[in-house]
Amino acid sequence: MRTSKKNKSSRKGNFGLARRMPKDQSGMRIIAVRTLQEFWKKHAETEQPLKAWYYEVQKCSWDKPDDILKDFPKARLIPDNRCIFEINHNDYRLIVKIHYNRGIVYIRFVGTHAEYDKINATTI
Repeated sequence: MRTSKKNKSSRKGNFGLARRMPKDQSGMRIIAVRTLQEFWKKHAETEQPLKAWYYEVQKCSWDKPDDILKDFPKARLIPDNRCIFEINHNDYRLIVKIHYNRGIVYIRFVGTHAEYDKINATTI
């Protein structure tokens, strides 16, 4: 494993905070943060809620789906290690896929309810 704390992807769009972290250390690594940034540029009211979600998840250590519900009781678990989060008082939805063994959260979708209704949350 690299000893460098930053890689190219962490310098572009991850608030400059993403770092490679072994699973035995606390915190989840979030991939595709740029998706969140692009979304809040279009929907400014989501910037603070999405940043709050991001910072909170970075502090979490999820080994199984039930661990998510301890940190986010309103989250909804769906098949294929995916989870739906309510953003901005449930005005928006965020779908992630979690690789528990690696400690990685992949952002798969963020959008309005109308956009959410057009997708299949279990395959996106």
